[in-house]
Amino acid sequence: MRTNLGADAYNTTLADRVENANFKNNVDRRVYEDRWKQPGDVTMFKGVVDIEGKTRTDVTKATSRFVQSSNSLYCDAITLGYEFPANLIKKWTLSRLQTYLYINNPFVVSSIRQERGLSYPFARTYSLTIQASF
Repeated sequence: MRTNLGADAYNTTLADRVENANFKNNVDRRVYEDRWKQPGDVTMFKGVVDIEGKTRTDVTKATSRFVQSSNSLYCDAITLGYEFPANLIKKWTLSRLQTYLYINNPFVVSSIRQERGLSYPFARTYSLTIQASF
């Protein structure tokens, strides 16, 4: 487990992929859902670049508006293991039997939505091993 508590971080995703999004590239879902669309809208995001790459509004420069409180908890790996009791495995003519379950990157909890493309999940891997000795 890793943690990051009480830090401030400049959220580049908000500045480059949401606020100053370019439709020629992949963009964050917030570009469509949370941006200004019509007069009177109150939103955090504005600048959208059209398909020809022309800015519809002035490009937003780096600003403290994109500095956010960063609190994160990363679980990098979980390993669960079990060794079968000797009296049980003797019936199967085994001297030792163990099994393990490995999970890599089971979860991330963060106060900042990190760049993941179009809601692409963090990659997880699962492995199950069985070790037997005769």
